Amino acid sequence: MTYMGDLENNVTVTYDLMRTAALMGYNLNLAGQGDIEKSVWEEVNTLAKASGSKVKVCASAAEAMTGVDCVYTDSWMSYGIPKEEEEARMKLFMPYQVTTDLMKLAKPDCIFMN
Repeated sequence: MTYMGDLENNVTVTYDLMRTAALMGYNLNLAGQGDIEKSVWEEVNTLAKASGSKVKVCASAAEAMTGVDCVYTDSWMSYGIPKEEEEARMKLFMPYQVTTDLMKLAKPDCIFMN
């Protein structure tokens, strides 16, 4: 599975996906902007060690999309983002927009969720 987008402001989505992957034993690729708290990584790494899961931040959207079964993304305009920051956020997150070309890197039967 791949999650692309805002890794920091959509913490509920990002962190829950990380924990779920680590608990259930499936791999999760993350691609986007933002920092993930150290305590979350510690918890996820402990859970992943027990389940055999791999949760990682990829260097690019293409790396994150290659060979995946499922792609999930969310809004780049999280609650509370000031109107004056919207244009800058669009530029920041545009490399993580799920496009037809990126979907071609996933498995042929990959599902897209938003």
